[in-house]
Amino acid sequence: VVESSQLSKQQRQLWTNIQSSVSGYYHELKWPLPLENFRDGRGVHAYIQGFLDALALDKRILILGQLDFISHAQSMQLASLQEMIDQPLLKRRLWQLMLTQ
Repeated sequence: VVESSQLSKQQRQLWTNIQSSVSGYYHELKWPLPLENFRDGRGVHAYIQGFLDALALDKRILILGQLDFISHAQSMQLASLQEMIDQPLLKRRLWQLMLTQ
């Protein structure tokens, strides 16, 4: 999981490379919410939680960087895209986990 609304050019390139390496294996949460009456705090939380619950049925959720709005038992926080750019060895852990899922 990556919050991708404000990525730098380098971060976007890394994220695109990650996605292309697992073609057909990643999911995107569409934003904004399709139903306007659910765009309050509770609705957004329920929307995100439902998305994560569906993913977690058969996968571990990998979170890149600190995302305070995500809390899920099947999630694991890893280095952010920027941290991986600054310290390329941090990418190794992501690749290892992606290969074992």
